[in-house]
Amino acid sequence: MARLILIRHAQAEHSNLSGCDFDRALTQKGRKDIRKTAELLCPFIIEDSICLCSSARRAEQTWQHACVNWSLNQVQYEPSLYEADMNGLISCMIIAQRHSSNLMLIGHNPGLSLFLCWILGRKAMHMKTSTAAILDFDSGFNGFHAGSASLTAFITPKADTYSPVLGVGEFV
Repeated sequence: MARLILIRHAQAEHSNLSGCDFDRALTQKGRKDIRKTAELLCPFIIEDSICLCSSARRAEQTWQHACVNWSLNQVQYEPSLYEADMNGLISCMIIAQRHSSNLMLIGHNPGLSLFLCWILGRKAMHMKTSTAAILDFDSGFNGFHAGSASLTAFITPKADTYSPVLGVGEFV
């Protein structure tokens, strides 16, 4: 079995002094929310996981605030994850799965939500900031395709506990 954890970066400031979207930092609310999500993710973290993280400032800061809760320290900052569309995320997965059967990916919308829908074989799911989706692949990552993952949990910072999946499209 293989596991993929998708995390959308935490809430970022709307603008900054540089005027560059890439440089936007997390807000106080974003830092608080990602710490809560990271705490709820603890039971799902597998120690030999590798994290691929967008090199945008808000994604790097998301990793920095989240990882203090985990015994996970393998992170690779990946410039191609910034503004990556679904095909870009698939390409990253193909390369990363050669190194580990347990991956974490910290990225951005709309690509992240589109990839989540594709890998689950669903029409619509939206990942808000500081949201995590835990995906399991019974046959590992080899030959992953549309609909090849099962959603084990969907975590938001507003939940008191993680939300286990009840049925197709139903969450606690």
